[in-house]
Amino acid sequence: MYCGGTYLSIGDSISWNSIFKTNAPVINDGLHYNFLTAKWIRDNKGNIQFINKGSGGATSTTTWNNRHFWGNIRADLVTICLGMNDAANQQISTLTYQTNLSNIINRLRTVNSNVRIVICTPPPTIDPTRSTINDYVTVCVNLANSLNTNTSPITVCRFDQAWSTDNAGLKSSMNYSDIESITATSTLMTINATSHGFISGNTVTIRGSVQSTYNVTAQAITVVNSNQFTIAGTGFSTAGDSTTGIAAYNDIVHPTTTGHALMANALISIINSDSWYSHLGDI
Repeated sequence: MYCGGTYLSIGDSISWNSIFKTNAPVINDGLHYNFLTAKWIRDNKGNIQFINKGSGGATSTTTWNNRHFWGNIRADLVTICLGMNDAANQQISTLTYQTNLSNIINRLRTVNSNVRIVICTPPPTIDPTRSTINDYVTVCVNLANSLNTNTSPITVCRFDQAWSTDNAGLKSSMNYSDIESITATSTLMTINATSHGFISGNTVTIRGSVQSTYNVTAQAITVVNSNQFTIAGTGFSTAGDSTTGIAAYNDIVHPTTTGHALMANALISIINSDSWYSHLGDI
C-alpha cells in the first residue's frame, strides 16, 4: 500500500459496525479492524482513500449479487471479511461460499490486476446456529493458497485464531457485566448485575450459568434499573442460579428515524439484517 492509494473493505457487520461504533464516526476514532488498518497506513505510509463497503447481515451471496456497490472501485488493497452469516444455519453452503469468494476476487482483479487482497477468516463463535464455522475458515485458507499470485498476492488474516470463545475471551473482547444471580419464571428471566451499563434493546449473550436454559445468545433485553434487566422467552428453568457468569452484548448501534430530516420523495436505501440492499425508492 502506498500514499495516495485506495483501501477497500468488503464484509458483513464485522466490517460495517465500525461505521456506527459509538463516538467513532471517523477513521481516527474507529475501533474495528478495517479502521485500524486504514489508520495504521495513514500514520505510517501517508494519506489514502478508505472505502468501507461492509454491510450488516451480508453473506457472500448478497455481496456478490450487489457487486455494483463495490465492483467498479479500483482498489490497491482489499480486505474481505465474510462467512459469519453464510454459516448461520448453513444458509450458504461452503461450495457456494467458495464460488462467491472466487468471483469477488476475480472481479477485483479485473479492475486492478495488481490488487493486494487479504481474506479475513470468520472469527470463532458460541452461536449454535453457526456450529460449522470452521468449515468456512477452511475454505478461506484453501482459496487464498490456490488463487495467490505474484502480481496479485492474497494473504489470510486468521480471525479464527484471534479470539477465545471462553468467558475470559468474551470479557476481553466485548462490553460485559458480571452477573450476581438469575431468577426466572418459565417465560421471563431476571438478571441481577450491578452497574451493568446496558440499555433496553441491547442484545445480550449469557454464558457460565449451571442452568442451561439461562445461557442464551443475542437476546434483546429490557432494563429494569442500573442493576437489573430482564429477558423474555420460553422454557426457562425456575430453579434460579447464583453462579458467576457474564452478560456480553453485541454493541451494534443502529441509526433510528428520530429527527431524520428527510424530505418527501427523497430516494432512500433500506438495509436490513438479511441482505445488503433490500429497497431503493421514494418516500
